[in-house]
Amino acid sequence: MGKRKVVNELMQKGIQKNEHTGIPYFTGYSYTTLVWRSDYDEGMDLNTYLYQECLAYSTICEYRKDSARAKEYKKMAEMRKEAVLSMWDQEDGFFYDRDERDDSIIRVKSVSGLLPMWAGIASTNQVRRLMKEHVMNPSEFWRGFPMW
Repeated sequence: MGKRKVVNELMQKGIQKNEHTGIPYFTGYSYTTLVWRSDYDEGMDLNTYLYQECLAYSTICEYRKDSARAKEYKKMAEMRKEAVLSMWDQEDGFFYDRDERDDSIIRVKSVSGLLPMWAGIASTNQVRRLMKEHVMNPSEFWRGFPMW
């Protein structure tokens, strides 16, 4: 069996769907072993990165004149974007990971919650709130040294 076929089979085994949103997620198989898996955490960072990857792959498909596959990856990107936007907490003005067991917010502020700004997912109002209430807040992300 070729390496590519093994990788594809492992990836298929690693893909599951959230029972609430029906959105597929990757549980973290490497080429040969399980290296990371979260049975319950819908990660802000992973979904944001996957959004960007789907957009990039769509662009590659367009360049290769594969419009059907490009459209498919754009649709997957939009699904990821919707998933990320659903992790916005209006009260706190922050993007949090979610516990898929009960659909509750995992209220831990980390730099992952700022990634939707980088990815172009966050709305203008969300960016304003993130910047004013969190990035520029000395008791949260703003420090004497740059956060990045």
